[in-house]
Amino acid sequence: MNVTGFPLRKRAKSGLSAALVLCLAGIALLAGWILKSNILNETQSVLRSGVSLQVPASWKVQFGIAEENQVFSAVDPLNLLHNITAVKLPMATDGLVTDAVVNQNLKRATVLSSYQVLEQAPYVVKDVQGYAVYYAYVENQGTGNLPVVVRGLDIYLPFDQQIVLISLEENESRFGSALPEFFRVLDSISYTPGE
Repeated sequence: MNVTGFPLRKRAKSGLSAALVLCLAGIALLAGWILKSNILNETQSVLRSGVSLQVPASWKVQFGIAEENQVFSAVDPLNLLHNITAVKLPMATDGLVTDAVVNQNLKRATVLSSYQVLEQAPYVVKDVQGYAVYYAYVENQGTGNLPVVVRGLDIYLPFDQQIVLISLEENESRFGSALPEFFRVLDSISYTPGE
C-alpha cells in the first residue's frame, strides 16, 4: 500500500508561510496598539475664564453661558454619560471651601433623583488645598428603559476668591475605569487670575 502525502519540500514551505503570516499578524497588532495609544494620549488645551485644562483631543468641548458659572464641559462622543465639567463658584466670605461643598450637595439633592454623598474629604491638587466629594444618583432613561446609576466625583479648588469645581460623571459600571483619565485632566489644571 502506497501512502501519499505532501512531499517534504511542500510541508516546509507550508510551515514557512504559516510562520510568516503569524509574524505579519503580530506586527500589525503591535502597530495598531501603538497607533491607538498615540491617539488616546492626544489632548487639546481648553482655556476659559482663567481655567485651563488638557482634555482628550477626541472629546467634544462645549463652553458654558456666562450667567450660569459653567466654564466648559467636555464629553466623550462615544459615551455621552462620561463627561467632565468645570464650573466657577463664588467663595464664601469666610474663605471656606466647605461652604461651597455643602451648597452644591444641597442643590444636587433637590434636583437629582436619589442623590447620595458616598464620601467627602480634603484633597490636594498641585499644592492647592481643596475638597473631594464622591456621590451617586439615579438617572431615569425614559419610558421603557431601566434607570441608570451615575457616579460622580467633584473636586473643589480655591483660586483668587473663586472656587473652581471640576466634576466627573460616569455610569456606575464604568466609573472606576474613567478615573485615571479624570486625574490626568485634573493634573493639568492651571488658573490665571482676572481672566
